Amino acid sequence: MTVADITAAYLAQVQAKQPTRRSKRSGGANNLKKVDRKAQAAARAEKWEKIKVDVEKLHIELDQKISAMALTHGLKFKAMRSIVLRLGGHVSTRRRSNRFNALKHCRARVIPDDLSPDERERQERLQEVALDAANASEVSKEDMDQMIVLLNERRENKMRGSRSIEKWRHADVRGTLRRVERELNAMDLRCDSATMMISVRTGLSQRGGPVYYCHGRMRDYIETVLGLNFEELCLLLENWCICQVKGVVQNANARKTALKGKITSLVRQGLRDITNGKCMSMVWKGYRQKMEVENGIRLAGWPSHITFNPHDLSPSQLQLIHDGLSADPPTIYWEKISPTEMETAEAGVNADIASGKIPPRKTRADKGVARGPRKTTKRRKLDDGKAASGRVEVTGKKRRREDEDDSESDESGEDDEDTSGSSDTELEDTEAEDEDEEGDE
Repeated sequence: MTVADITAAYLAQVQAKQPTRRSKRSGGANNLKKVDRKAQAAARAEKWEKIKVDVEKLHIELDQKISAMALTHGLKFKAMRSIVLRLGGHVSTRRRSNRFNALKHCRARVIPDDLSPDERERQERLQEVALDAANASEVSKEDMDQMIVLLNERRENKMRGSRSIEKWRHADVRGTLRRVERELNAMDLRCDSATMMISVRTGLSQRGGPVYYCHGRMRDYIETVLGLNFEELCLLLENWCICQVKGVVQNANARKTALKGKITSLVRQGLRDITNGKCMSMVWKGYRQKMEVENGIRLAGWPSHITFNPHDLSPSQLQLIHDGLSADPPTIYWEKISPTEMETAEAGVNADIASGKIPPRKTRADKGVARGPRKTTKRRKLDDGKAASGRVEVTGKKRRREDEDDSESDESGEDDEDTSGSSDTELEDTEAEDEDEEGDE
């Protein structure tokens, strides 16, 4: 037997209730009043002193063994003692679950999004049973046992994610890093080597940032050749390990934005691949009309309990969708549908439009109004004050080689001389006509 078992058995024997002795003689109740209370108190005090001495001896032996175990495992005495007491059952950190607490928790439980369909259906059924029941006595034993299991899981997760646990985890990482840093530094000096070690988080709820050990030459290479600050490299690694997103992301809102961008990028890439570049953009609100009816494709594998729009999802839901799109093979993917499925989708869209579930598109304000032909820049100049359209026709010019440009420039120079001469002649003719008109007057 272990020390913990011996201690538990001894305390159970000491704390056991002794049955009250009843006298078989007549008037036994009156005889009990004649008991010497002082003698009983002295006997109890003497017994308690003996117990204290025995327990003190046991504690001394136990402390010696705990100290030896702490040295063996590389822990402090207090940490090792808390582990021994907790594993031995002497310190209980778990509260007993009763039926009322389990029923109350099941009523207000938020069902996670990353559950399997069967597990989600089971928890939804338990929640309906809890909401319909007036008290715990109306719930069957099987359902109540399942509710108690859900409550215990919730308490364990809450205790595991509490601040004290995160603080202990962070301290454990720091202490391990100090030991590893001493070993790696001694190895680099002893063997003339260059070593690097990085430890990052893998969850959003974990405490602390990246911790690392890096040789000076490796740090110089990263900062000089790669052009990255070493702390920035650690943040890049941590962000990828948490949510598989590129770039430096330092808070929850930035991670959510990065996840949405990554999801839309993966969806567009799959859309371009399946349509051979014919459809380049994804339409989330008019998905059935644009994708299923017009293009004959659909995005399969999207969880039914998650809204079909990444802009309306929580970080955990975004992470679930991202994992499905980036898996190998992906669980969320594009696929082509048959003509029968296209007709069914079109009928469903028409029914939604007729019922008002999908609002009709707004018509243009100038619908049915004749616009007239478009006017060029030259035409606007000739209109001399008329209202011209705001649209301009721009015609592109073809680039020519240099020898063609030189020959054309020579020809254009001769044409300019001819046109200049003709313009001078026209100017003289107009002046002569003006003089004749003045003479007639």
